[in-house]
Order: sequence, then C-alpha cells, then structure tokens
Amino acid sequence: QTSLETLNLLRSILLSGSVFLPAAKELKEWTGTEEDSTGIFTLNHKLLSLVDGKALIEKEPRMVRVPDDFTSANPSAQQSVVVLPSSTTKIEFDAKAGHLLKSEQRWSLRAQAAGLLATTNVRTQIDFQGKRAATDDDKKIVTAAGEATSNNEGFVSEFELQAAHSTSLKRKVAAQKLAGENWASLRSLLMSPEFHKDGEARARFFEQLSALLLLQPELCTTVAEEIAKLDKQDPDYKSKLSLLAGVFSSQETPEAEAAMVALAEKMKEDSAALMQVIPAMAAHRNPSERTRDALMQSYTQAVDEGVKSTATLALGTFASRARNNRPDLTRETVERLKQDFDSSPAINKKVTLSGALGNVGANEALESVKTLFAASQDSSLKRSAIYDLRFVNDPQVDTFLQQVVLDAAGDPELVVQGVRVMRMRPPLKMHLQTATGLFLSKTTRATLRSEALYTISYLSPVAPEEVQKLLQEAAKDANPQIAKQAEQLLARQSQPL
Repeated sequence: QTSLETLNLLRSILLSGSVFLPAAKELKEWTGTEEDSTGIFTLNHKLLSLVDGKALIEKEPRMVRVPDDFTSANPSAQQSVVVLPSSTTKIEFDAKAGHLLKSEQRWSLRAQAAGLLATTNVRTQIDFQGKRAATDDDKKIVTAAGEATSNNEGFVSEFELQAAHSTSLKRKVAAQKLAGENWASLRSLLMSPEFHKDGEARARFFEQLSALLLLQPELCTTVAEEIAKLDKQDPDYKSKLSLLAGVFSSQETPEAEAAMVALAEKMKEDSAALMQVIPAMAAHRNPSERTRDALMQSYTQAVDEGVKSTATLALGTFASRARNNRPDLTRETVERLKQDFDSSPAINKKVTLSGALGNVGANEALESVKTLFAASQDSSLKRSAIYDLRFVNDPQVDTFLQQVVLDAAGDPELVVQGVRVMRMRPPLKMHLQTATGLFLSKTTRATLRSEALYTISYLSPVAPEEVQKLLQEAAKDANPQIAKQAEQLLARQSQPL
C-alpha cells in the first residue's frame, strides 16, 4: 500500500503545474496562494509575455521534502526524498478562453540513504490541451475522481487526467487518514472528557473529520448542527467549538460553505461563538457570494465591536481565498475595504481595515500602512500596521520595510517586528544587509540580535556563502545564547538534502 507521504508527494508534483491568476489584469507580477502536501503557501508569479491572448507565466521554485516509504526493507537507512525544481516553472495560459495550455518544469530528485546522496534530474512537459483516445486506465482514473470526460467520443485531455489524478490522490489520502472512522465514532470521541486533554488526539480528530467531510460532504450540515447544539455550560465547550469550527476552515465544497453560512446566521445573537465561526467561514477554500454576503452582514450590521472587527479581518481572508476562482469578488471586496479605510475618521477602525487589506495581500495595504504611520506615533499601532505588509507583492514594500527598520533605532520592538516581517517575504539581498548590520551593531540589544540572526539564516538562499560565514562567526559570540543559536542554525543549514 502506498504511504500517505508518497501520495502527497505525487499530488504536490501534479499541482505544481497549476497557475494562480492575478487579481487585476494589468498586473505583471503577483503572489499566488497554492496548496500542496505541506499546506498553504505563496509563490511569486511573473508575466513574461502576452501575445495574441496567450500568456507565458513564470513561477518561482518550490521545494517539497517528504520521507521515502520505499525503505521499509531497511528502516535504519533513514532515507529521504527531496523534490526541488532546479528552475522556475513556465506555464502557457490561454487568457481569452481561461485555461492552461502547456507547462514545463525541471525537477531535481534527491535521495539520501546511509550517508550517500543520489540525484536524478527530470524534465516534465505537459500539453494540457492535447487529446488522445482514452484507455481503460484513463477512464478508471477519471471515474474514480467522480468526474467525466469532456466529450462522448472516447477522447481524454492531459488537463482532465491531471485534474482527475489530483482529485483521486486527494481522496486516497483522505481515506487513509480517516482509517475507518465515521461521524458516530468521531462524535463519541469528541464528547469524551479525557479527549480534550490530549493534544495528539485532537490533532488526529481534526485530520479525520476533515477527511470525512471531504469524502462525504453531505455530513457538513450534520456537523454544523452539532456545533449549534453544543452545551455552553460544558467545561469543554470552547474546546469543542474551536475544534469543530476549525475543521470547516480546511474545506472547499459548496456543502461546507452552505453549512457555515447557515451556522453563522443561527449564532448571530451569540457574539463569542460567532467570533469563532466567522474566521472558519471566511477560510473556505473556494468561497462564493454567499460567504461574502454573510461576512458583509456582520461587518455592517453587528452591534458587538468584537464581531465587527472579526468580520472586517475575515473579509480580507475571504478575498484572498476567492482570488483564484472568483477574482471579481476579490476586487470588489478590496475596493470596499479601501473605500471604508479612506472615509473612516476613527484610527482604530483604520487599523482593522488595514489588517484586512494585509490579509488579502492587496497593494492598497502599503498605502494604508503609510497613512497609519503618518497619523500616529503609537508604537503598538505601527507594529500592527507593518505586519500588514507580509503578503503584499510589491517591491516598494521592501524598500519601505527597510527604511522603517533603519529609522526606528529608538523603538526596538518596532525593529523586531520589521525584521520578523522580512522573514515572511521572499528572500532579498537588501534585507540580508539590513539584518547583518543590526546583528553586528554593538548597540543592538540581545533580543534584536537574536531576531536578526534568525533572519540572516532565513536569507541564506540569496547569499549562502556569506550567511554561512556570518553564522560561523556568530557561533563564537561572547553572548552564550547567541553562540548556541548560531550553532543550531548552522546545524540546520548543514543537514544534507
């Protein structure tokens, strides 16, 4: 039986040929949110050309590392496989018809066993529109994914097969995680008092219920109704509410979306519960107008300020999740948030709206952050605002971020926040220079030097030899905590792929 790790690896390779469209047609560079076996992440995209409606898009490299399950005969070998695109992925996209045409990738597959390292280079080319006669195996793949071929002539395209493979693998992964459990058995576990003291059991429950709702989406309404019926006097009420609502944040089916929208309506008089439900509803991975409308209702009509703030930030999350399939909803939501930011006289409301724009990764967030910096000298407000820039794909953000860090010498907490945000953005040489300057400065506090050192290590891809030398010198630092941190970072970097 193929392991979960290998199934996830195969799915990651299949999904890597996808493309994330920009929120606005005029953008030449943008950040796309994607998902693979390791979770949700962002990748930079660049439009290389657009000729006769055909777009050539380039995606930055992405590394996937998973254990290798082919070593069961020799468990002591401690093998690992690394899948590392040795160049960027190039994707041809039909901008008029709205579908993929071709993708090309170069992979480096590296396997380590008993101290030996072997590398195999693989080139992947897929013509998504090329059709051929469907074999029996093709038909089984498409049928197993619950889909159908696009015509009745017995032909199948690579696009259909790739989509079916991905869906089929995802369902296989879910079935393995579920391990024979059903809603009755999972509910019984949820109601056990001892269950909520066991972190591992809760994590396993989360994965299994998420898998169950993927395989049987009709159960979404049942689970949502269970949330509504939870006893508020139960000492484990908050734990159960958080866990069940959180499961819905990983869902992508229309049934899950409808169940959460209905649940939010039922709980609109319970502010504390609603503030747990709203983020889960906004995090749906394929949202529609009904999620937007439900969030907008809480945003505009809620009396409780906590609910209103939660809904504001959730609108940003929703807009980010909608960008792939419904960029129109993303644009409309960003326009509304920016309009309200500009018109609101209350600084606290502006801070929350800026946070929502930051959650989207909208370029408008940079303007909102600059406005907040100019309007207030409050350090905590500035720390909150600068965090809003972590997802914004605009080179001006990095220039502004660097300037904030250099100008805030008298505000070490703001500098720390700025350095942390650098680690949430694509690695740049300019940030390495800033972090290095902070670390080497004799006036820098130990806590800030520690943060700067973490950032230096994170920025290793832009200058590996320089970072290696800096960490080696830091390992001799007079401060024993800094020296130990540097040794740990060196050990982490020297681990073979």
